[in-house]
Amino acid sequence: MPIVWPHPKGAVRGESLAPLHEAAPEAARRDPELYALLAVVDGIRLGGARVRAVATEVLEELLSP
Repeated sequence: MPIVWPHPKGAVRGESLAPLHEAAPEAARRDPELYALLAVVDGIRLGGARVRAVATEVLEELLSP
């Protein structure tokens, strides 16, 4: 089962994960770049050591100028 943020308009069912902020799922639905950032942060929040390491690298790349 995928891990999902609860959202009334969500099309995917899965294991629920509380978002960092209650407005995050709707904001991410409208902004693909924000969605990518939040998804990477969730990788850091939930992943094992290897996933956290990769997610940290990706986050650094996404946030670098």
